[in-house]
Amino acid sequence: MGLLTWTTACLLVLLQQQITSILITPQSIAGTAIVLATGLGACLVLLRILNPALLRSNSKILVMLLIFLLSAGITQGALYLEGSGILRFMSAEFLLPLALAPLLATFLLGVAGGLTVGIWSTFSTALMMTTPGQSFRVLITGLVVTVITASLSRHIRTRSSVLRIGLVAGFLQIVCLGGFTLLQPAMLDVNVYAPVTALANGIICSILALALLPVFEMLFDITTDVSLIELSDLGHPLLQRLAIEAPGTYHHSLVVATLSQTAAESIGANGLLARVSSYFHDIGKLTKPEYFTENIQTRQDPHEDLTPTMSALLIVAHVKEGIGMAIRQRLPSLVMDAIERHHGTGLVSYFHHKALQRNEREQQAQDGANRGTSAVSEENFRYPGPLPVSRETSIIALADAVEAASRTLIKPTPGHIEELVHEITHRKWLDHQLDESELTLAELRIVKRSFVFTLMSMLHSRIPYPATSEHKTAKPAKASPSANGGV
Repeated sequence: MGLLTWTTACLLVLLQQQITSILITPQSIAGTAIVLATGLGACLVLLRILNPALLRSNSKILVMLLIFLLSAGITQGALYLEGSGILRFMSAEFLLPLALAPLLATFLLGVAGGLTVGIWSTFSTALMMTTPGQSFRVLITGLVVTVITASLSRHIRTRSSVLRIGLVAGFLQIVCLGGFTLLQPAMLDVNVYAPVTALANGIICSILALALLPVFEMLFDITTDVSLIELSDLGHPLLQRLAIEAPGTYHHSLVVATLSQTAAESIGANGLLARVSSYFHDIGKLTKPEYFTENIQTRQDPHEDLTPTMSALLIVAHVKEGIGMAIRQRLPSLVMDAIERHHGTGLVSYFHHKALQRNEREQQAQDGANRGTSAVSEENFRYPGPLPVSRETSIIALADAVEAASRTLIKPTPGHIEELVHEITHRKWLDHQLDESELTLAELRIVKRSFVFTLMSMLHSRIPYPATSEHKTAKPAKASPSANGGV
């Protein structure tokens, strides 16, 4: 499982030996170390089953270690308060941060990381208790809190949702410990303050998780849904510039975002990440917006005065420019990944074809022979890559091409749209643009169906509005053109 994983295991065992107050003999130290090592091994096996990619990332292992240390430190503090006599009115079991580790780890690493860190933290906390009865109660309560908290934290979009999860965790702690009190009334010191303290403990855990989230995101370059929600605001400076300086690209990005989010959610991928990444995927066009078709409008095409090779260089450069803007604006790496990979190593086919025609004419003008196509290097008209890997970035790459091609449809009937989506996807496949993609063939079929459905809704036709009496007087044979584009 990796040298760092086992090194982490040893550190955790040694740490636990130091922070557990009941270890007073060599036998108890050795026994606790063996039990901890065995429990950690079981947690690592669980993680390998649920999400083995986490074990291959040293930074993710370090995140799990730090979260555990934080939870263990707070637990030891609560036990110290109880042991010193400061907590005279209740047991420290109601102050244990059982929800903190699974909540924070799920935000940062997903459900698999949340369950693993939560179970390990609960297991270690149970061994810190001074009596077997306390250990059993904490173990059962912590497992319940971990599973429910990790499950509820999968798709957190608002801070209020985090606070509600904290309340749920506090309530679960009350229910579990209350049940144990009914079974063994003499084993647990419960009074009127206990339920309030447990609820407050859950809320404090959620607040602490929210406070620590930006720190972990910054230190380990992790992007959570909470950060993506903040970036989804269309008032972002880059998106505002895009709307003003490149309105065609801005509208294109919004449509790609809708296509990508719907398709991603249909296969269980992160729709929020797909939508936010789509907003920013073409920000590089801000450097020279007038050289892109969607922004030319009624102005003269600047490519008429350029060679096809130079035009292709200008088009391809928007990827590099976009990465530069993303770095300056400190956009998350997941969003930058979509900016960099959404074209893969694709061919700028329009200018490549234009170069072939131009070269052919030059050769014919020289010697009348039709042999000019071999002199045009296809590599000069391709994007530098790399290819898309994640499901979200692959979907954005397909949605980008499909949306652009859909604008060429003269009659967007369902049959034509379906044929177009199939053709674009098949062309990407034949051009090896999906060779490194995590999309399966079954998921690709679902994505194509989602594209067709969404485009049919967007490109639907309208019934012409009936002409009013004024229009009939002025133009009796024709309805108002503005009415055809009305709401």
